[in-house]
Amino acid sequence: MNLFEVKATNPPIDAVKKITVPRHKRSVSPKMGFKESVRLLPKQTIYHDFTADDQLCEFCGEALKVIGHTAGQNQLVYHPARLEVMSHVGTIRKCVHCVHPTTGGDVLKKSSVPKKPILHSYASPSLLAEIAYQKFCLYVPFYRQETSWNRLGVVLDRELMSKWLISIAERYLQPVIELFDKHLTNESILHADETTVKALESNNQTNYLWLFRTGKDYEQPIIRYLFSESRAREVAETYLDHFKEFLHCDGYSGYNIPRLTQVHCLAHIRREFTDASHTKHTTSEAVNGVNFCNKLFKVEELIKQKQLNGKQLLDYRRTHLKPLLDEFTEWLDHHQYLTKAKLGKAIIYARKMLLSLYLLLDHAGLSISNNSAEQAMRIPALGRKNWLFSQSIKGAIANGYFLTVIQTAIANGLDPRKYLEFLIDKLANLPILNHESIEAYLPWACLPQKQCKPLLSDV
Repeated sequence: MNLFEVKATNPPIDAVKKITVPRHKRSVSPKMGFKESVRLLPKQTIYHDFTADDQLCEFCGEALKVIGHTAGQNQLVYHPARLEVMSHVGTIRKCVHCVHPTTGGDVLKKSSVPKKPILHSYASPSLLAEIAYQKFCLYVPFYRQETSWNRLGVVLDRELMSKWLISIAERYLQPVIELFDKHLTNESILHADETTVKALESNNQTNYLWLFRTGKDYEQPIIRYLFSESRAREVAETYLDHFKEFLHCDGYSGYNIPRLTQVHCLAHIRREFTDASHTKHTTSEAVNGVNFCNKLFKVEELIKQKQLNGKQLLDYRRTHLKPLLDEFTEWLDHHQYLTKAKLGKAIIYARKMLLSLYLLLDHAGLSISNNSAEQAMRIPALGRKNWLFSQSIKGAIANGYFLTVIQTAIANGLDPRKYLEFLIDKLANLPILNHESIEAYLPWACLPQKQCKPLLSDV
């Protein structure tokens, strides 16, 4: 069911002919503007003519002949969403010539019908995908969605929407998440971050949403949101149980796991010096710290522009990045500071974090910052302002599942609403729901890549 599919309505009285141009094949440039994108939309032409009385000549009374048409006045028309009840009815067929050899009864065959994602429920894949899309992509909480659904003619309350999404998360998204976790922890480079959330059912005053994502060179990006009641190190240690290599993170001690090699973030170092430079007692030393960081970022930016990789990337870093790291380190080591001043705290923090950035000289896949994780964490941070909290721990876990699937789909170039509808529909109709059967429907697989691309892609 397509919520945005609209049937043709009766034309105006004076419209005698209507022509619909088929949808164009879309080839979209990243720099496409409004007018260019409008030209790719399906076009409907409505011809307006005179009434029968006005088609006569005012002098002789004879019928006027059509000799042409005026230039079209184009308008971009919006059709609001609509809801309908779609009933799937199977067909039963009987052989009039045979008798069943075993039972002696009629030989009957019944056609299959699509299975419901939630048994004894009106929820369709498209409806569930739209509810989730509004909440997790448009940040519309359930209590505000109620009004929108009421406007479309159905009383859909927040408790029912929440119940539906939790059911979908537990039945269909959880096995997908398990596969994401398997792929994710088999990688050699990960990024991590965490932010506060709240589940009212939890005994802890503050809960946390952790984030783990693949490195910059991974062809099948995964962004994993993990709800936990605490920020304890055991959360990261348990999730990364089979992961033993490089972890991009900030200076939080929860990531101090002995088997992992931490790679710290230059953006956090620069932030400390930026804060110090904005105090009443601004010093040139704090500005110097910011400038050192900017020079290091500039090297990585040039590497990206030159599209260097492998040995060429490492050679470029050793030639251009290492001297800057050495100069910055020497400046930090020989600088006098007050430990309680903002500049002193920035220098102490930078001394602690900068050493790990030397790992970039030997490992091409490492990043100079943890910005990719922080950018992905902005999604729930923005949503939190509207959602405020989760009522239950189950709901908070389900939120993490939906955020994971949606953001991973977007990272793989898919339309999140299309992919959710596709995924729920396919998994609901699988004869056996297991990891092997789900692999074909992961965001980077061929089928979703063909069927779930956005109409206007930014890539």
